[in-house]
Amino acid sequence: SNQSKTITKTYANVIKVGTESNWLQEDFDRFKTAGDNGWTAIDVTQNGYNWLSNSGKTPSENTGPLTDSSSNSGLGTYMYAEATGAKPGDIAEFISPCITINYENSELEFAYHMFGNHVGELHVDIKTDDGYVNDVIPALIGRQQRNQGDAFLTKDIDLSSYVNQTIKIRFRAVRGDEWDGDIAIDNIFIKT
Repeated sequence: SNQSKTITKTYANVIKVGTESNWLQEDFDRFKTAGDNGWTAIDVTQNGYNWLSNSGKTPSENTGPLTDSSSNSGLGTYMYAEATGAKPGDIAEFISPCITINYENSELEFAYHMFGNHVGELHVDIKTDDGYVNDVIPALIGRQQRNQGDAFLTKDIDLSSYVNQTIKIRFRAVRGDEWDGDIAIDNIFIKT
């Protein structure tokens, strides 16, 4: 008799959920909200303090940048933590997608703008498989620009100790005492 036999094979594979890249070059110009393209924005204290995408100046007078850090037209997009409507000490987190660090001479560069009479703090943390390493550079505290129209400043962070690891970058804003303390970031990239 012609009986058919079925042979079943099962393949096991580990699938890493989320966006993963071995490079990062983000100017946020393609973003409509802070949660686009694998990034996550979290209002930790749930008082309305969060990261938002913006072009041009922020809605509050005398705080925040006038434009993004790179476009000559001023129409580029950046991310900022809006201080108006939040409470002192509130925390907002902005977390990157997964990034694999392949080269020992890797650095993270980011641009920041912190102008206003009551700017709080900007912390940069790195998430590894073992959890978060907080404050991989000293926290940026208080006003960093003298005038609202001043250019964004940049910081570099050595990533050599994370080589061959998959990490996430967390920007953690802590709101200052009053509404005039918007914190902005832009042009985040890994360079080797």
